[in-house]
Amino acid sequence: MALTYAAIGDVNARIGIPAVDSSSSPNTTQVTTWLTDAQAELDSRLSAIGHGTVPDAVAICKTLIVNYAAAQVYITRAGQGGDGDNEHGQSLLQKWLDDLQDIRDNPEWWSGLLSAGAPTAGVRRRRAGGFYDASDPPDAKILKTEKF
Repeated sequence: MALTYAAIGDVNARIGIPAVDSSSSPNTTQVTTWLTDAQAELDSRLSAIGHGTVPDAVAICKTLIVNYAAAQVYITRAGQGGDGDNEHGQSLLQKWLDDLQDIRDNPEWWSGLLSAGAPTAGVRRRRAGGFYDASDPPDAKILKTEKF
């Protein structure tokens, strides 16, 4: 599978020094495998909500996939360095899992985010964290979300 969203250079930019290369641990082969696995899982989730890859979505998907690969790098390095309590990698991995679950739970929101077209009113409300508009009843409560 060709990498569509992210490459080793993107992971290196995310994690900083020391960079992943052919002699590092983890090495480029391992990180490429994580990128490939993450891309396959993300593509599967997007396909399940009826969404394919469009150019505008690549940057968003890249962030998700690079975070997954960076999490694996941090976790691997923490284990090698005896820092099993390193939480940065674990928190990035949890974010990845939460995002995948959110794609399944909120397909309209994600489809609107990733589409080249205009999102629906519901999607716009969710992106903005909730706000009143003319379609809200007078006694409506503002819907607060934890999205972006």
